Amino acid sequence: MWTYLSSYFSKLFAGDLAAFGGPPREEVVAGFIRAEQIALVLRHAPSMMVANACNATVLALALWTGAAAGCLFRADQLAPNRFP
Repeated sequence: MWTYLSSYFSKLFAGDLAAFGGPPREEVVAGFIRAEQIALVLRHAPSMMVANACNATVLALALWTGAAAGCLFRADQLAPNRFP
């Protein structure tokens, strides 16, 4: 059972769309599909990382200027030796 599932998923991730009713792919075509998928991920990775950094900055600013900043200072006052 485990080998069937691992084979099924390895074929699916290799670009074989026969699991969804598509025609089975030859190994050469599946290799081109894998290469295109990896190229797309690598092409968009830098912009995704910049967007993630921007989102983290906006969230940090929103939490720092909001009610969470008061919680941080209260935690510092409750345990002054814990937060040097």
